[in-house]
Amino acid sequence: MASVFFQESGRENADLANVANVISVSLQPWPELDFSVEGGMDRAQTYERGKTLRTRRIGFNATWRATEKWTLASTVNFSRGNEGGDLVESRSDLFQAQATYAFKMPIPGWRSLPAQWYVRYVNQLGFVRDDTIGISAGTHLWAVNTGVSFDLW
Repeated sequence: MASVFFQESGRENADLANVANVISVSLQPWPELDFSVEGGMDRAQTYERGKTLRTRRIGFNATWRATEKWTLASTVNFSRGNEGGDLVESRSDLFQAQATYAFKMPIPGWRSLPAQWYVRYVNQLGFVRDDTIGISAGTHLWAVNTGVSFDLW
């Protein structure tokens, strides 16, 4: 057994420490309906810069199996981060909705493969500001995609 350790000269203190605390609660009031909520508080510490970034996040999920073949699902997530002062800030907001249709694809001389068609909508906003290195940037992404997946096993 061998171990290799690389350390860049001048960056002896470039270590990181990350801690995530998460709580999640799920509820299934009926066999076809699921709800869940998740909250978290994360800490990312860099020893080189002497900074600690704390992030708080909350998310909500819902899934409705409308029929044996159709499923609708949605997700909403919010996160906020800062380093405890007024120098670093981050935000991210996400909304996602998806519909899926399950079917079987017959393969002649073999078996029918379980498959599903899906269509997904995503809308995500993000922002980061770090005055210690002079950046401020925001993004807005939205997309609609579709596809087909097959289960081979």
